Amino acid sequence: MIPFGTIDKRKTGASSPGYVRLLLALVFALSQTSAAEQQDNRYQVNQAKGIDQRINYRSLEKFGPWDDRNYNITSSDLNFLSLQDAKMRSQLPAFFRIELRKKWPHLRQSGPAQYPRAALQMFHRQYGGLMRNGAIESDRRVLARRRALSRRIAIQNNKEVQLNEIEGANEISVEINPTDSTRAIAGANNYGGQEMYYSTDGGANWTIQGELPDTCCDPSIDFSSDGTIAYVAALSGDIGVSTWRSFDGGQTWVDRVYLTESGSDKEFIHVDKSPQSPFQDNVYLTYHNGNVMQFARSTDSGLSYDIQEFPEAPYGIGSDITTDAAGNIYHFYAAFGGWDMGDESIVLLKSLDGGETFAPPATVAETNGEFDFPIPAQETRGAWVYAAADADQSGGSYDGSIYVAWTDTYDEETNDPETNHTQIKVAYSRDGGDTWGISIPHPVEDVETVDRFNQWLKVDEYGNVHVVYYDTQHSETREDVDFYYSMSADGAVNWSTPERITSETSANLTDGQEFGDYNGLSVVGDNIVSAWTDNRAGPPNAKDVYADDKVNDGATPGFLQSASSTNQLVCAPDDLEPIEISILSIQNFDAPVTLDFSDLPSGFSGGFSTNSVTPASPANTATAQVSVSTISGGEYSFSITGTATGANNKSTTINITVLDSSPEGAASLVDPADGSTNIWTAPRLIWTEVPGASSYTIEIDDDADFGSIDFTLSTTETNVVPDSSLLAEQQYYWRVSATNLCGASPVSESSSFTTGLYRSPFMDIPDDGNSAFDTFVIETSGQLSDLNLMIQATHTWVGDLAFDLVHEETGTTVSLMHSSYDPNSPPDVDFACNGENIDATLDDDASTSVQDACDSEVPTISGNLSPYEELSAFNGEDFSGTWRLDVTDFYPFADKGTLVQWGLVPTFGGNSEEDSDGDGVADVSDFCPGTVIPESVPTKGRLGKKKWALTEAGNLDFVQGAPQTKHSFNTIDTAGCSCEQIVEEAGYSTNYLKRGCPTSKMKKWASTHHVLSGQDSDNDGVDDAIDFCPDTIIPESVPTKKFSKNRWALTEAGNFSFIQAPPQSGSRHTFTTADTAGCSCEQIVEESGYSTNYLKRGCPTSKIKKWARKH
Repeated sequence: MIPFGTIDKRKTGASSPGYVRLLLALVFALSQTSAAEQQDNRYQVNQAKGIDQRINYRSLEKFGPWDDRNYNITSSDLNFLSLQDAKMRSQLPAFFRIELRKKWPHLRQSGPAQYPRAALQMFHRQYGGLMRNGAIESDRRVLARRRALSRRIAIQNNKEVQLNEIEGANEISVEINPTDSTRAIAGANNYGGQEMYYSTDGGANWTIQGELPDTCCDPSIDFSSDGTIAYVAALSGDIGVSTWRSFDGGQTWVDRVYLTESGSDKEFIHVDKSPQSPFQDNVYLTYHNGNVMQFARSTDSGLSYDIQEFPEAPYGIGSDITTDAAGNIYHFYAAFGGWDMGDESIVLLKSLDGGETFAPPATVAETNGEFDFPIPAQETRGAWVYAAADADQSGGSYDGSIYVAWTDTYDEETNDPETNHTQIKVAYSRDGGDTWGISIPHPVEDVETVDRFNQWLKVDEYGNVHVVYYDTQHSETREDVDFYYSMSADGAVNWSTPERITSETSANLTDGQEFGDYNGLSVVGDNIVSAWTDNRAGPPNAKDVYADDKVNDGATPGFLQSASSTNQLVCAPDDLEPIEISILSIQNFDAPVTLDFSDLPSGFSGGFSTNSVTPASPANTATAQVSVSTISGGEYSFSITGTATGANNKSTTINITVLDSSPEGAASLVDPADGSTNIWTAPRLIWTEVPGASSYTIEIDDDADFGSIDFTLSTTETNVVPDSSLLAEQQYYWRVSATNLCGASPVSESSSFTTGLYRSPFMDIPDDGNSAFDTFVIETSGQLSDLNLMIQATHTWVGDLAFDLVHEETGTTVSLMHSSYDPNSPPDVDFACNGENIDATLDDDASTSVQDACDSEVPTISGNLSPYEELSAFNGEDFSGTWRLDVTDFYPFADKGTLVQWGLVPTFGGNSEEDSDGDGVADVSDFCPGTVIPESVPTKGRLGKKKWALTEAGNLDFVQGAPQTKHSFNTIDTAGCSCEQIVEEAGYSTNYLKRGCPTSKMKKWASTHHVLSGQDSDNDGVDDAIDFCPDTIIPESVPTKKFSKNRWALTEAGNFSFIQAPPQSGSRHTFTTADTAGCSCEQIVEESGYSTNYLKRGCPTSKIKKWARKH
């Protein structure tokens, strides 16, 4: 274990030399070819350029992408980084992290958000981009200087409008003037800083106003209650917070106020517009400093602010503020969970006195996500949990309701983008935040295949709740996004069918910023303006900001329509699941809505429980029942349309996948090939795809007839790995059947494989600097002449890991792989590989060392590789016993992994000619390597009476002191051991060294130590050299009748342990072939001349014990 408890971490970093050593990858210089070069041939990390050669500069990629300015980092600079720094998902290079920590000592040393999310924009603004090979890649500052000086109307694209001119804008917010819905203001991040836009026609067209000076990002906009003053807040300077005012609809900005100079992030602004509020036109801001929530208030229309912080509240970021009609303040934010920081949750800070005081933090809801989490569309920056809030001041049915929306994972978050699935949640309170209900404004049945994230929420003056968000339903890989909109007219209980706003899907973004952190939405009167980051011109990264204006259906009386079961799978002919259509009234609209099918495909027929539904709140419903006749399989869709006099029509699309037959044909088993041996105990089973299959069922059994199936697995893929370990050295049979809703395919032909000496522990590798181990008990006996080790592990930075193999019976330990992050690693170790995963065989004879392996492909360590220390250290040892594999992650709190499986490949016997110590016993059988002849015994000058020692050079026979006896001993009899070695190994009195070893001790040693052959011809677990009963058969024929009580025999194939018949009452005995010198019950009866009656019922305990004592 690394002694992390001794590290004294302060706000400015660590002072412990051990901590510096931990972060220094190595004292010595690197070779010119690095893992970085192998992974990206566009740049090289040249160790010689670093100013402090105690640092392994390649290892600084642990903290973020490579930047040539890292060469100026010194070992003392590493003090400023936290132990958990490498765990940050932020794409900040190491030198900039250190720079920020020096500048802002308040940055946290632990937890999931140690750097502002705006730090990446700050880096681009200050340094332009990554410097590699001496040049800056895609310098943002140059792009900003190329911006045209003229201000022009933004680009129109169908109904959607591109606002920016220079490619690269993102993270846009928008606000409509509350008294004039034709005027709106938007702001977005761009290369030169925060770029502002304004519209005078309700968002149909936009003009670029320009960039706010000395700003970075995160625009936030609001208006005074009478619409005469516009406010904007931005991160500025060294990520401080500034505000401006505009008196001409955003055409000019004045009256800058600096709230903080540096170290802040994620500010949002809100103005209390309620005429009933005693605090009307107070301006409020929320942001955080080092994850501590901050609240700023202006009572003079934004000319000055007083600020308070909440150090006792849970840490977090991602906040928003709203107010109700009475002026009560609701300050929401996402509190961190995980990393020992408490429960993750949405937190409410409430004030009843205009922000003078706040009640203690209250929990709105716990979240599954801790902070941010990778998904395929945000694999680098990650989607994240943040609050978007508003309040109902309509005077309607839900007046006074408070709403807050956030993005969350469907299940507990992971580090794998493929296994994280996100959705939007909306919480609503009717009692001022005391209690909360939660709804989801989009379908939930597709949560495993569609992600929704980066939401924004608004409530209009009629009490309707509006939400926008990214949606990946048009991307099979969940990498590409569209922008969607949903509305609720009943206080966020029910939601309209989501509406696609974007006409083109945005391709996946691969830069560190990706789609950013949020989108924009504003609703005033009958006008809805939404705004988002768009990459329809990509790939790879043609990033722009877009806006869309649409009519607010909730602004006039009408109805909302939604439906359940909108995506279905059916095997024709059959009925679809009933579809429930909900008709919700907007503003008390009650004209009957007539339901009808639109574009119903041929072969489909249906009707409604009632096709005239009166809108109401709560919604009234009708049920559609649709039948599908015998038609061809494929994708079909139709719409259910609602029409009513005096309202716009509404339509809901129903998507149907029709199957017309069960899967066609049987699967062919591909891997492992039939009859394969030495297979992993958690093997990947692969087969061919069966047309029409929805899923596959895999059966595994040790019986060729599948009489008692050991494992049944199910998957939608054409390969699977068992989720628990198979037995070692066991023959298995497997087969596959394909299924869909119509039925199952014929079962495939079965195939067999035999596992090797492997274990599949699926053991988590600790991420806290402690070691973990897995043990493997081997019953197979035999003297090792060679040993290979196979290992399979998942880990996101394999250079963190060190592995040791230990044979517990002998204490022999071999270091298989060292990490440069180990403070005690040998000086010749230079290993900080940043690749992922291991699937390798460690073999002394391999030409490439594991310490030199770091491939650009996954797994990064693969194939045949030699270990750091030679496995030949185990040669000559008996293979049986307990073997232990130790693994340590020497860079804790950063990367995680799993020891999936490992195993041993022994070779017995070997080169019988090699005798390193010249004692006449081959090394593979030599119990005492390093024997010296003549030995030092007797130390007193001459042998004692009848005492023995190897006293003559070149003579392998022991010499006996006079008078001599009829006995004789040589090194073959003693398994290559001298008198001196026998005394030491057996623990005899050292007095024997003076005059020699007595005959009794020589006989006792010789009877228990034999020169092994390294062969086990009858596979009974006993070396041929000491096997009293060759040709043992397991299972044996005993009992020929039926086991008698407590009798013994070798009855199980492959099992060297004798099985005792029930009731085994009071028995404490166990017997193996090692105890019986390789003999079965049948052979013991024959050799001892016992009654053959024992063959009928098994050998009694007394006879087995007697035999074992003699043999």
